[in-house]
Amino acid sequence: MPHLFSYKDFLRMRLTGRVAADRTEAAVAPGDARGRCRSAEMAALFGLTDVAEKLPAPEDPEALAGPLAASAAAELGLAEGTPVAIGAGDVPSTVVGASALQAGTALVVLGTTCIAGVVSDEPVFTPPDLGLLFTLPGKAWFRAMVNVAGTLNLDWAIDTILGEAQRDAALFERLDAMVSAVPVGSDGVVYLPYLSDSGIIAPVFDQQARAGFSGLTPRHGRSHMMRAVYEGVMLAVRDLIQHLPPVEGDILLTGGGANSRVWTQMLADALGRPVAVPAGSEFGARGAALLAGTATGLFRSVREASVSTRRVARRQEPDPAAGAAWDGAFAAYCTQRDRALRRTF
Repeated sequence: MPHLFSYKDFLRMRLTGRVAADRTEAAVAPGDARGRCRSAEMAALFGLTDVAEKLPAPEDPEALAGPLAASAAAELGLAEGTPVAIGAGDVPSTVVGASALQAGTALVVLGTTCIAGVVSDEPVFTPPDLGLLFTLPGKAWFRAMVNVAGTLNLDWAIDTILGEAQRDAALFERLDAMVSAVPVGSDGVVYLPYLSDSGIIAPVFDQQARAGFSGLTPRHGRSHMMRAVYEGVMLAVRDLIQHLPPVEGDILLTGGGANSRVWTQMLADALGRPVAVPAGSEFGARGAALLAGTATGLFRSVREASVSTRRVARRQEPDPAAGAAWDGAFAAYCTQRDRALRRTF
């Protein structure tokens, strides 16, 4: 019988000869987050009833899919019979790899796209019609809010405002010094980091939302604009987090933006919370490896695999003296956000 595959499920089939899907993806395409499975009702809603039987049956991401087939082994130069796990999508794998697979853990992924979310033992559907709900391995869920553009804002500003083509350590050292010389609030300059042709999906869904500066005067220069870009991304994270379930403890920060100590400190100050940066990189790949380790018996559960491998590279505390200034910056940000989106929050 023919099947409809996602890319990774097709690749796994080529590796093992076995047809399957993983629950993290099946629960949304078209699926049931509570049941962690396909949904006949959702398939009907999207007019997919006639093809639903072609969708592979879902299995746990930490389950063993099978041994590597001889043909795939020969093509890849690997040993025939190497265990292959079911695996998961990029966001669930990143949560596992960032050692965040524990209820009550808040994780911010500051990459090209910025995602802020909280891990829970039950699916969270509030606030309605806002954000995303990811089904995770280990019978957990990740309630997330997304700003479509994260570090993309900084890349754009480096290219457009500074005219710099080279990306090296010296450039980012100069940037850190530049933005650190400007006070919190960027002397009245506000930047909305909605740098996307598709708009935003949080804190509201608005396909027409666009990035922009406000408050510019002749006394402002590039340093104020760069500082406003840095702050704008962090204030957008604060805007997202206020719509998530409240949690205690550190905020875990991963993604390329976590490499910046200045940005990390800004996040801690903007949120008034300690920010912990896990040791390592490529946390999605690490999560895939931990799923495979669980599938082959190296860990008793995927939750154990995730939490037991947590190592913190650095932890940055909020500066209590900066709290009022960041509250003022956030108020100014929200004023410009509301004007730009023509909404009242």
